[in-house]
Amino acid sequence: MMPETGKAVSLEVVEVELALGAQDILADGFEGALQKAVELVGGKLIFNIRAPENSVYQRVAAISVSDGSDEQTVFVTLGNDGTTFAVTADKSDINVGGDLPLL
Repeated sequence: MMPETGKAVSLEVVEVELALGAQDILADGFEGALQKAVELVGGKLIFNIRAPENSVYQRVAAISVSDGSDEQTVFVTLGNDGTTFAVTADKSDINVGGDLPLL
């Protein structure tokens, strides 16, 4: 799911989103899909954690991706339906619900 219109999107975010979109989350699970996407983009999985119980997400993950000169952290959320995900480089885009900050 791309960010709202008007926001700049980095190539790394697009790469991670395309790599994840090519995975079968139902067959591989979120962890497996993340691992395959990380390999495809040459990144590193920083964390994959369960979101708080009252959140609109099941899981929140972070992937470190480098373009050769700069490193960027890309955040991935898995929706409560277990199949939809969102990718962003801006952690303020992620609202886990309630008064709980993501990071």
